[in-house]
Order: sequence, then structure tokens, then C-alpha cells
Amino acid sequence: MKKSFITFLWLFHFSHQQLSEWCFYDRSKLELKCDNFTDFKNLNFESLNDSISIKHLYLKPESQLDFDYLAAFQLDQITRLVQKQSTITLKNFKSFDASINEFLIWQSASIFIDESKLNFTNNEEQFNCDLSKSSMVKFFRNFKEIQFGKNVEYEELFCPILFYRINLQSLQLSNINSNIFSTIEFDVSNSLYSNIANLIIKDSELEYLDSSLLDKKIFGNLKSFSYSSNSENVKFSIQNQVFSSFSQIQSFEISLNNFADFVLQSNLTWLKNAGSQEFQLVLNDNSKSYIYPEKDFCIFYNSLSKKNFTSSIFTNETAECSCTLVWLLKSGRLKSTSNVKKCEKDFEELVKNCSFDEKIDECNPYTTTTTTTTTTTTFEKEGVSMEKEIIWSIIPALIGLVGVLLFIPFVAYYIYYIRRKNYRKKYPHEKENVNYY
Repeated sequence: MKKSFITFLWLFHFSHQQLSEWCFYDRSKLELKCDNFTDFKNLNFESLNDSISIKHLYLKPESQLDFDYLAAFQLDQITRLVQKQSTITLKNFKSFDASINEFLIWQSASIFIDESKLNFTNNEEQFNCDLSKSSMVKFFRNFKEIQFGKNVEYEELFCPILFYRINLQSLQLSNINSNIFSTIEFDVSNSLYSNIANLIIKDSELEYLDSSLLDKKIFGNLKSFSYSSNSENVKFSIQNQVFSSFSQIQSFEISLNNFADFVLQSNLTWLKNAGSQEFQLVLNDNSKSYIYPEKDFCIFYNSLSKKNFTSSIFTNETAECSCTLVWLLKSGRLKSTSNVKKCEKDFEELVKNCSFDEKIDECNPYTTTTTTTTTTTTFEKEGVSMEKEIIWSIIPALIGLVGVLLFIPFVAYYIYYIRRKNYRKKYPHEKENVNYY
């Protein structure tokens, strides 16, 4: 027992090496961790020998510092020691110089920023959101994953050129409650050349998702969107057309506490209007209170009946097998999670009892009203109203009627003019009787 304990201590001592007052190295994880330093000069990375190989770098000063050229100098000292696909964690910083290019040299896989203020500078000057300066912005250029933790402070709007020529697998934003991107003027020939595959908005209180946050210049190649919130006070909704131009998107994931409000507010129209015709849909009701009731059948049918999708549902496991859930199963579009497993029992009987033909007709009603003089028809199929066509058919008739009314005075005046002319020819010396006509 004593020998095993001594062996453990020796291995621990071998794997954990104290490099300085502020830094130690974990050989088992290939992690270099430095915290509580007061100045980047404290790090003294130039003294590190080549026996160290770095896969993970963790930096957290005692009080907030600027991540500027002094940081870049220290990063330069360990470039030879950093492995490809490394990860970087930065905490407790008050600004970041977007012109730093050391990470571009490192070919790092991911960066995680938390407990910091997201202020960006450019060569120690105020960041100017000007497209002509985009080639100088290299801070995020070579990362595959960027994560902003829940304790970051969004001090100012992100300039879109921070993502110039970026090729990201994943961008994770946490704790946002409004749009965080500033606008920028683009000429037709200009482009950010950005490629962000997956956008994750996590633990946030955003109330409304629209194109101001989901700018196509930044997220034009988006393939996956995920939103989660644990707040019970925020009623999240999505603009109807926000995904209409995203033809490559393959996955949506929504996790909320008040899921019923979300379904009723948006009617899931944003799914119906999504540019992609085939995708995976993950719906997670954190409160376990939404039961996919019968009254919501048409919301799901009208939004998803023309899409080729698979869905995963996580909600109250004791919920009844509503026709909404049965329709999703019947269409072969619902993954068999524990929440719907019981609905597979006596499935054919459930389908029969739902009478889906009748339910679908109720989702797309039509009514006809006829009187002795006029017939008024309102037809709505798959949520598309025909009232616009009726209005457009009336407009030409109205235009014709207005034309006739305008033409009548011209005809009357012409007749008056001819008769007056003939009267003067017949009685040239008589005074014209103004009351003749």
C-alpha cells in the first residue's frame, strides 16, 4: 500500500512540473497553465526548453489585462512547442488586439474566451469597422471552433470583418439577449468570404431571432443552428423568413423551458419557409410540460408536411400519444426516443382513431357562400389564401369603370361643339342663344 502511494506521488510529481511562480506544466495532458500573473513579462516563456510539448494553453491573469503585443511576444516564444490542433483558453481580459496573427501560425483548433470583455482593437488603436481593413484582422482567422463563455461581457457590437475569410466548424455564443453584430456597408463586389458551418446560441435570453443576428454575409453557408435557454421568463420566437435563404442548413435544435409558448407564437412558420427541404429537427422541452396536444396538430402539419425531415423529441414521458405525435411517427419522421416509445404499441389502432384525412382537411378549410345576386368564395389550401387572386381580378374592372366615367364628359362636349358650330353657320347674324343647348 505504502509502495503504491509512493509510486502515485512520483508519477504525479513527474507529470506536474512547476515552471515558475505563475505557470505549471501537466505532462499527462500536455497542458501549460498560467494564472494569477500581473504582467505578460511574468510568464517568461522564452526560458522554456524543447522538452515541453503544448496541446492546451490556459491563461488567466490576476486582474484584467489587454491581450496585446506583449501577449503576442510571449506567444512567439512557444510557437515551436505548440502542437497542431491545440486548444486555447483565455480568461479575465479586457480587450483583444484583432491584428495578432500568432494563432494563425499555430494552426490551432479551438479557442475558448470567458470572464472577459469583448472589446477589440487593431494595432492598439480603436477598432474601425471598415471593410478595407479586413486583411489586417487575423485573430480568429485559423481557428476551427470559437466559444464565448456565459460570463463574457459584450461591451460593443461585433464588427463582421472579425470573421473575414474564416472557416469555422462551430461558433458558440453564450448569454446573449440581443443582436451582437454591427452593420457594415457592402458593395456588390465585396464579400467576407466567411464559412461558418454550425452556430450554437447557448444559455441565452434572446427574445427574437431575426436577420440582424443571422446576417447572411456572415452565416451564408450555415449547416446547423442550435438555440437553448433555461430562462422561464423569456418567450423566444423566430422571424418567419429568417432561414428562407439558407439552402444548405441540415439541422435545427431548440431547447426551451416554455416550449408551448414558442410553438404558439411562431406557429413554426420559420420551418415551413426554411430554404432547405431536408433537415434534422431536435425539440427539447426542458420543463417537460409540453405534450404535443391535439390542438397543435395543424401547426406541425402545415409547417412540416412538405419537408423531408427527421425529428427527435424530448418532453414529458408520461404524456399521452396525441395525434400530433402519431402523425410524426406515421410519417416515419420521428426518431424513437423514450418519450414516444410507448406510442409504437397498438400503433395501427392509434392511426385509425386519429382519422388523419379529416384532420388534414380541418387544417386547410374551404367555405362557399352563395346568394341570389352574388357568389363569394374563399378558398384556402395548405395555408395559401386565394383572396389576393380575387382582388387582382376586380382591379381591371375598376380601371375600366373609371375610364368610362372619364370618357362621358368628352363625348358630351364634342356633341355640344358640333351643334354650336352648325347653329352659327345657319344664323351668322343672330346673337347666339347661350341657353340653346
